[in-house]
Amino acid sequence: MRKIRIAGHCPFCPENLATYHTKPILWSGNYWVVTENAWPYTEASLHLLIILKTHEEDAGTIGVAAEHEFFEAIRWCCSAKKLGGGGICMRSGDPILSGATIKHLHAQIISPVRGGESVRFFIGRSRH
Repeated sequence: MRKIRIAGHCPFCPENLATYHTKPILWSGNYWVVTENAWPYTEASLHLLIILKTHEEDAGTIGVAAEHEFFEAIRWCCSAKKLGGGGICMRSGDPILSGATIKHLHAQIISPVRGGESVRFFIGRSRH
């Protein structure tokens, strides 16, 4: 994170994503990409990211077409990864309130290890 702050650019914008994120793109649409989280929560058996291709920081600013495609991406994740259960988490807006470490709008699809500990997704002041 320090390296990203020093560089002064967004690590999730398309022109920077490959610099910081080594996982392959699993699905790509007009507005979103799906990839594995490079730093998955330890309690997760599956941890995917759905990243908006344009730099937005607030879920309220994306258009209707991007909203529709977001659900297409979720359907793909559920089908392709045979997701039996889990959650979809998205932080938006001010990082002090959201707890996000990266402002660029993205969602996380997380499925816990069956019989394992709960996955805790923090919203609010960052735990980092």
